[in-house]
Amino acid sequence: MELITILNSHEGSLTPEDENVGDGKSTLTKAYMLFLARWARRLSWKETAEAFRISWNKVFDAVEHVVTFGLEHRVLGQIDAIGVDEIQYAKGHKYLTLVYQIDLDVTRLLWVGRESTIESFRGFFAVIGDELASKIVCVCSDMWGPYLKVIREKCSEALHILDRFHIGAKMNKALDEVRAGESRRMATEGFYRWQKEFFENGAAAFEQKARPNHAADQERIGYLEKKIQTKDEVLAELMAEHVAQKKRLGNSHRSLGSLDTRDQIVDFVRRWSEKTEIGTGRFIEWLDMTVTKFYDWRDRYGNVNEHNGWVPRDFWLEEWEKQV
Repeated sequence: MELITILNSHEGSLTPEDENVGDGKSTLTKAYMLFLARWARRLSWKETAEAFRISWNKVFDAVEHVVTFGLEHRVLGQIDAIGVDEIQYAKGHKYLTLVYQIDLDVTRLLWVGRESTIESFRGFFAVIGDELASKIVCVCSDMWGPYLKVIREKCSEALHILDRFHIGAKMNKALDEVRAGESRRMATEGFYRWQKEFFENGAAAFEQKARPNHAADQERIGYLEKKIQTKDEVLAELMAEHVAQKKRLGNSHRSLGSLDTRDQIVDFVRRWSEKTEIGTGRFIEWLDMTVTKFYDWRDRYGNVNEHNGWVPRDFWLEEWEKQV
């Protein structure tokens, strides 16, 4: 909007004689510079130069001429509200300070300063003067220190509105610092407080508390205590019978297949597994047997060996064959 106003005011100030006259600094006429500046607002400066077959510097000179004219003839008038912010224009923390007029009926760029320092922002108030600065009613900014200091100096009576994003960031940072400090303090003081309470009331931790009088619990406790007392006797008896069983069986694989031997091993495992509450698998492991063989013997408990093959059976023979 500001550039349009400048262009319109410059166009209105041109006379027929100015259409063929330059400003003394450029080879372009004032009318042509105004024409290029209008197109530079719609296109980039590079595109404007390519479209009209001129150099980029010529487009720059045209825009500079129009902007200079506008600044010389600009009437600031009443400024009720301004906004200040920074923008990065190059790598390496290169910033510009921008000041806008943000009144209800007017929104325009008032000033651009290099860097975001106190001196840079003071340059804006030097341009508008103390009289206009004293009439500013509202100032909007972030929480950058140099901006806050200059605003306190030049617009102390104005309403200062801060960016809520920066307020939230500052608040979160403060909460993080408080939380970290409290965590460190509790980690340091908490141990000593626990140590003090332990030495003052530590005896209570070692006092034997009365057990609740529950019949089921007492019965269970008595049963377990009885088992503990007879544990050594049961284990000694178990080991003695286990050794005897191993000696009786020996290493003969043929004897293991007999009916009496199989049933004795199954009875031994069953009896001692129930008596000691030790799993059947543990006894099978101690007897150097495979699990499948033991369970096969258990399924065949009390049955004689029956082999598949060409072995005659009584029920295969006829009556006359048995008599012969």
